[in-house]
Amino acid sequence: MLKVIVTCRVRPGSAEAFLVLARRLAAAARGEPGCSTYQVCQDVGDGNTILLVEEWETREALGAHLATATFRELTDRMVPMHSGEPEYRTCLVTG
Repeated sequence: MLKVIVTCRVRPGSAEAFLVLARRLAAAARGEPGCSTYQVCQDVGDGNTILLVEEWETREALGAHLATATFRELTDRMVPMHSGEPEYRTCLVTG
């Protein structure tokens, strides 16, 4: 099992629009084979920091997700809202 944590810092005034797209991405991913969970989280201290927390059964399932048209379309629309590069962390769940 893989856990993916993506930290996105968005431009001031963009958080709500970003969240709409992130929630659409999460809903689509939850229906994909191998997706155990996909959460969109907004930092309570900094509303412009949004985390995407995902769990995938295999690397192949994650790769298939990243290759979907939905992923490409929505992330292309999200990128201009970032205030910097997203931070990606992929972890092997060990316990």
